[in-house]
Amino acid sequence: MKNAKLLFANSFLALMLFSGQALSLEILSVGDSITQGLFRTFGGSQSGVTSPQNGSANFGGYQPRLNQRLDSEVAPSTVYNYGVAGANSRDGLIRISATLNSRPADYILINYGANDLFQGISDVANQAFMRLMMIESLESGVTPIIAEITPNTNTEFRSDLDGFIANFYNVRIRGLINSFAGASNPVNLSIANLYQRLRPGWTNVPYHSGDGLHMNGAGNNVMADEWLAAIQRQIEIDSSASSVILPPIQLLLLE
Repeated sequence: MKNAKLLFANSFLALMLFSGQALSLEILSVGDSITQGLFRTFGGSQSGVTSPQNGSANFGGYQPRLNQRLDSEVAPSTVYNYGVAGANSRDGLIRISATLNSRPADYILINYGANDLFQGISDVANQAFMRLMMIESLESGVTPIIAEITPNTNTEFRSDLDGFIANFYNVRIRGLINSFAGASNPVNLSIANLYQRLRPGWTNVPYHSGDGLHMNGAGNNVMADEWLAAIQRQIEIDSSASSVILPPIQLLLLE
C-alpha cells in the first residue's frame, strides 16, 4: 500500500473534533463547472467563476459558504477549489493524483457526472472512474466524500437528461457507498445527496442560474449545507469506528 496513515488518521481526526481540541480541516473539492462556481443563463451568458481553479482557497460557488459553515459548526477550515469547467469523470481520474499531491488534506469532495451525459460517458463508466478516484484518495490518506450528480433540466441539447441522472447515474454513484462498506475489508464512507436536496426546489425557487444546470446563490447555499452534512456524517462514522482498514485495490476493483 502506498500510504498507511489512513489506518489511524480518520479516527484521530474525529477524536480531536469531538474532544473540542483546536484543529484545522483541510478540504479539497474537485469537479466540473458546478464545483468551479460558474453561473450560466439559458441563453449562455456566463458569470461567477469563469476560469478553471487550481486550489483557490475558500473561493468559488459553494466553497466559501461551506468554509463559513465549517468554521462555525465544526472547526476552522480551508476549502480548496479544483473545479474545471467541462471536466468529466474520466478527466477527474486523470487529474486526481496531482490534486492529492498538491497539499495535505483531510477530505476530498468529489462531484463529477454533469458532463458525462453530454460527452458519451455511460453511468457504468462514471461509476468505474468514481471508484478509482475514491481508491486513489484512500491510498493517499485522504477521505473521499462523493456526491450525487446535481439536477439538469436544461433542454438546449436534449430533454431527458434529468431522468438519466436520477434513474441511472445517481443510482450507481450511491451504490459505491454500499460497495465499499460491503467489501471484505470495509470502508464506511459518507455521500452528499445533492440531487435529493436540490431537486424539490430546482425550478420553483429556483436553485439554478437560468440554464437548468448551474447553481445560483441559493443553489450554492443548498450545496454547502449538504456538503457540511456529509462531512459531519463522515466524522460521526469515523468516531464510532474501532478501526479503519484500507481495502486492497484488487478487492475494490473486483467487487
